Amino acid sequence: MYELARVRLFSVGPPGARYSDVTLDLRGVGPAVRGVAAQADLFAPDDLERVPRRPSPASVLFLENGGGKSVLLKLVFSVLLPGRRQVVGTTSTTVLEKFVLGEDVAHVVLEWMHTRTGQLLVTGKVSEWRGHVTSSDPEKLGAAWYSFRPGAGFGLDELPFTVDGRRVTTAGFKDRVQEEHRRRPALELVWETGPRDWTRHLADAGLDPELFRYQRAMNAGEGEAAEAFAFPSDEAFVDFLLRAVLDPDEPQNLADLVAGYATRLAQRADLEHERDFVEGTLARLGPLTGAERAAAAARDGEATAQAGARTLAAAIAARRAAEDERAGAAAAAHADAQERVRGAEAEERRRHGIATELRRRVALLELAAAQDAEAAARRAHDEAERQVAGWQAVEPLLRHQVAEAEARRLRGVVDAEQERARPALRARQDAARALAAGLRAMAGEADAAAGAAEEAATAADGRADAARAAELAEAGNAATHAASAEQARGELARVERATATAVTAGHLREGEDVAAAGAAAEAEAGSAAEELAALHAELTELRRARRGADERRSAARRADDAARAAAERAESVLAAAMAARDALAGEGRLADLLGVEEIRPDTDASALEERLGAAIGAGDRRRTELLAAQERDTRALRALGDGGLLPEPAEIEQVLGVLEAAGITAYSGWRYLTMLDGARRASVVARLPHLVSGVLLNNPGDAPRAREELERARLLPCAAVAVGATAAVAEEGAAPGVDFVVPPNPAMLDEAAAEQVRVELDRETRDRAEALETLGAALDADRALLARLQAWRAQHPVGELDALGEAAESARTAVAATAREADAADAEITALDDRADRLEQEAPLLDAAAASARARAAALAAVLAEVRRRPELDEQVRAATAGVERAEAGAARARGEAAAARREAEEARRRRDRQRTVADNSRTELADLPVDGADIDAEADGPAADAPALGVLRAEYRNAEAAYAAAEVDADLRGRLGEAERAARAAHAAIEELPDAARAVADALLRSPDAADPASRRSATAQARDAFTRCAEQLREAAAELALAKKEAGRFTAPTGAGDGPIEPYGEPEDVEHGRELVERAEQDARSAAARTADARAAAAAAESAHRAAESSAQGFRHVVAGLDDAFLEGGAEPGYASPFPDDVDAALARWKDARAAVRDAARVRAAADKEVRSAVDAVAQFAQEARFSGVTSPVRSHLLGVARTDMPGLAGDWERALRPRLRSLEDDLANIGRHRSGIVTRLQGMVGEALRTLRLAQRLSELPDGLSDWSGQQFLRIRFDELTDAALLHELGEVVDRTAHERSGTARERRDGMSLLLRGVRAAMPKGVRVEMLKPDAVLRTERLRVSEIRDVFSGGQQLTAAIVLYCTMAALRAHQRGQGRRPHAGVLFLDNPIGRASAGYLLELQFGVARALGVQLIYTTGLFDAGALSAFPLIIRLRNDADLRAGRKYLSVDDRVARRLTELGAPDGTGQVAATRVFRRPEPVAP
Repeated sequence: MYELARVRLFSVGPPGARYSDVTLDLRGVGPAVRGVAAQADLFAPDDLERVPRRPSPASVLFLENGGGKSVLLKLVFSVLLPGRRQVVGTTSTTVLEKFVLGEDVAHVVLEWMHTRTGQLLVTGKVSEWRGHVTSSDPEKLGAAWYSFRPGAGFGLDELPFTVDGRRVTTAGFKDRVQEEHRRRPALELVWETGPRDWTRHLADAGLDPELFRYQRAMNAGEGEAAEAFAFPSDEAFVDFLLRAVLDPDEPQNLADLVAGYATRLAQRADLEHERDFVEGTLARLGPLTGAERAAAAARDGEATAQAGARTLAAAIAARRAAEDERAGAAAAAHADAQERVRGAEAEERRRHGIATELRRRVALLELAAAQDAEAAARRAHDEAERQVAGWQAVEPLLRHQVAEAEARRLRGVVDAEQERARPALRARQDAARALAAGLRAMAGEADAAAGAAEEAATAADGRADAARAAELAEAGNAATHAASAEQARGELARVERATATAVTAGHLREGEDVAAAGAAAEAEAGSAAEELAALHAELTELRRARRGADERRSAARRADDAARAAAERAESVLAAAMAARDALAGEGRLADLLGVEEIRPDTDASALEERLGAAIGAGDRRRTELLAAQERDTRALRALGDGGLLPEPAEIEQVLGVLEAAGITAYSGWRYLTMLDGARRASVVARLPHLVSGVLLNNPGDAPRAREELERARLLPCAAVAVGATAAVAEEGAAPGVDFVVPPNPAMLDEAAAEQVRVELDRETRDRAEALETLGAALDADRALLARLQAWRAQHPVGELDALGEAAESARTAVAATAREADAADAEITALDDRADRLEQEAPLLDAAAASARARAAALAAVLAEVRRRPELDEQVRAATAGVERAEAGAARARGEAAAARREAEEARRRRDRQRTVADNSRTELADLPVDGADIDAEADGPAADAPALGVLRAEYRNAEAAYAAAEVDADLRGRLGEAERAARAAHAAIEELPDAARAVADALLRSPDAADPASRRSATAQARDAFTRCAEQLREAAAELALAKKEAGRFTAPTGAGDGPIEPYGEPEDVEHGRELVERAEQDARSAAARTADARAAAAAAESAHRAAESSAQGFRHVVAGLDDAFLEGGAEPGYASPFPDDVDAALARWKDARAAVRDAARVRAAADKEVRSAVDAVAQFAQEARFSGVTSPVRSHLLGVARTDMPGLAGDWERALRPRLRSLEDDLANIGRHRSGIVTRLQGMVGEALRTLRLAQRLSELPDGLSDWSGQQFLRIRFDELTDAALLHELGEVVDRTAHERSGTARERRDGMSLLLRGVRAAMPKGVRVEMLKPDAVLRTERLRVSEIRDVFSGGQQLTAAIVLYCTMAALRAHQRGQGRRPHAGVLFLDNPIGRASAGYLLELQFGVARALGVQLIYTTGLFDAGALSAFPLIIRLRNDADLRAGRKYLSVDDRVARRLTELGAPDGTGQVAATRVFRRPEPVAP
């Protein structure tokens, strides 16, 4: 066994009691481990390594109330009792979840030390919330348990809870410990995630989880351990102890065996009586079986034929009713279906209208939203475009300004040189202005021509699109007309096929008129129907006559049945009277009373009644005498008690309790008398009877204080209680006025004398009880005989048997007469049936002819309806063909017009491109001319009408330019000026094309800081382009959305009238999203309505088809039912309960004819067979009615007595076949029951013996250690009971098994309770009960014993708690012994929550420590009471403190102090010694200068 050495708690606990990383160390305080050799090592760093010592045998964990003691116990027990329902101190299943916070990876680790080897074992639990998020779902709190055996380098202190200051998750922790296990296989790591697997592992490792379950009950509340060991009776304590100690597997196996055996045992007596009945019945069933075998086939045949005929008639009638009902229901269903179609269509239209209106309103909302978005995007785009245009114009504007400044400078230089060349310059400028005017005019004309060509191309495209649309429309019309023509041709082909089918089927001759042929078929069907109606009328008359014959036959059969029943009753009464007379005549008791060998109940009844009355009177008198003696001895046994010494009266107990509370030592007179030797006891009783039955003070000087205390207590006893001193007993004086003393109960004085008296009285009462039982059985038998005799005389007076015989003969004569009348009625019915058969043979032929005529008329009517549609279909084909031709011609015209329009558009686009090229060339040439903007504006009106051509103007300009070049200034200066002017003009041309707004923006940007240098300008330009690109994209998206919104809105037309369309019950859409949701709901409802409409139309079509079919079928079955026999209709099943006939009308007629013939044949065969069976029935019936089998509950006999004699022959064969195996089964069962019962009782005896030995062992293990004053060596528990002999025990256990077997016919839960069976056996082994006594803890440790059932009423709270601890230690030691650990000096650890509050007295703690030490139980208490006297008794005190962390809002527990008492444990001086501690001083190294 193991003791708890250390507890480590890491990152666990509620906010008010957190354990960050706390270790509770219980090591090094207990005795040395005897199984480990101690080796002295002066330089060992720790005493635990040098001399391994066991943990503290008794420790107390001190923490103020409310600090978290209960939390600590709950955490520790979560390792030892896994599962949410095993939490200590509460019934809640969600407590442990509150101890793990979201960020926690909580660890609770326990280190154990083996008491003999010193080997360590670590068990732990790790908990972590999934995802580190707390939840109300406890399943998200993951938990795992583990154990290992620590070794060098890895133990409790080395567990990898953190890495680099961060908590390790459960998965990481598992990986690290498993990696450590791979490196050190000796760790024997076990990792479990299931509570059951972990509990099993704890038991395998040597930690008994069952003990901790009892500790959980002891810690239900602080200081409430005593409640777990409070028992209402001594038997309850014995049950508790045995349930806690014994292994339940073997009793469970025995209980399962009893459960299987129980049913058979309960039937044992009935099985024996049933065996006799079965044997006699089988002997008499042989003749009946032979006769029945011949008649069974005939009766079965008749019954089958009649049942078939009735079933068939009912089925046909049910089919007629079903067809009528189906026709009516089909008509109603058709009307209902049409109404549902109209309603569904209206609802569908309404739903579609609502959905359309909602879509229109949503489209308007979307259009408004798209317009707003497009306007915003356009504004942003325009602004971005203005910025881009401005930045694009910055560079041209800058170049223009630079070039213009350079040109002005050079112009100033050249002007001075040009004064002499000015005439030539004016001539060139005039020519240039004239050429510029011509070029401008040319460009304008070209632009106008290009615009005209563009308009012409656009118009041509419009005409082409219109023609294409017209072409598509005509093509669609052509396809529609073609489909209509094809459909009409298909209908015409179907008409031709229908006509050909009618010809092939024989309904129509080739070329015959369909209308004429249909009229002829109708006439033929009417004639056949008239002939069939006449035949049915004749059949109706025959059925009426047959009903009369049936009534006469029924009356004859009823008379025959009544006669047979009367005969059976007469025979039965006669047989019962004879059986009762024979049963009385066979009673041996009656013959003994009269002194004859044979009696005659008819004549001897009076004398027998007198003799039986006298015998019963004598037996009653003898029984009264025995009962009086038995009552006397029973009172004596009750006075002697169950064993040991009887307790004092209640008044004495109350007086002793008051004196004990006052600290006065006193004894009861009876208890003090037991301390004296036997010779003095009788003398003291005779001399001082008042003191013997009173109270004796140990110190006579305490008498005044005792009087004062007793008067203050006001006990008011119901008897006089004398109080004296023990010294008065030693004196020789006697009490005056006492002549003699009645001998007291020896159980008050001497256990041996009391036991001798108990044995003698017990033997006499047992013998007398057996005599009473035998006498009672004889009296009961005589009374039963007297009652039977009196009943015989009352029921059967003299001469009645002869009268019963005559009545039976008269009944047999009446049966013969009624049988002849029934045969005559059968002959009359047979004649009527033959005539009906002939008519029924003719009916199918007529019915077939009528059906054929009706079918031909119906087929021709269908063909005629199709033929009449032929002209309409021909006209439809002609019109559709003409429509196709017109549509195809229109499509061809539209294709030609579209092609011509496309050619015209291409030609206009080529003209546009030529004119635009001319305009571009003219503007390019204009830009190269040396004219400025003023000159160009002056010529804006264009040249005069008679101006030269453009070619002449070009030539004049070249000549003037050449003349000017000859007279101009220096070429280089002129060249530079020319280049500067060209650059200026080019720059001007570049900015001239720019809009004014762009030039204005560019001029402003050029003066901004962003245009300070080329790099800034490039960056700003790129940024503007990016912004423009984004805005353009947004504008395109907004425009696309707007176009879609416009298109969607254009699909809907505004509602006519005032206001919008209805949209209820959906309501007005608040915005686009809300509107879409409403549209979705409305469309879903509309689809549902459409589906319902489709379903309704399909249902209406199906209903119409079903109506036509049902009406046709109903008419045919009406004719069939009219020809059925009314007798079979009335005798058959109700039409509403019969299954309708499944086939057609012809099949029904044929089946009915065959059924009638089969019924007549079977009736003739049955009548002959019945006469041969009746004689064999009487023998079986009379045997079953015999009175000796009245107690048999066999179903066979009940069946024999319950059925009529007419039904017996049919069951004879089944009875014989069933009874033969039953006889063999009864014999085998009775033999097996005896063997099973003997084996079960033997096994139960062994288990009961083991349980009784366990109780004696519990008493022996409760022996207290030395050092407890008078209690030293005493047994704390005393369990007394009387044992039975082996034979008596086997008998009692057999009764237990029998009772259990009778009770185990209940639920499976009761059958599984094997321990209850064992406890019943234990109580049966103690017929006088059990007496369990325990010592009462008090300050002086008196050897006063009280019964376990009285401790709650007598013990104080501390005494109850101490007794509970002692009982637990005894139970733990007993469990260890029962599990093969009896030689081990340890029985586990006991945790108790705050027991010091109730048991802080020194003598109570000393008793607890002594018993725990003797039985090997480690005690670990928690307390919040600072009782110095109580705490000083513990060898180890661990003081905890709970400090608040105000920033975190939590409280953390830590170990404040560890107080261990070691010096008091030094051994006795032996002349040697050892160094317990040393201190080494190391001189510091000198500091270098």
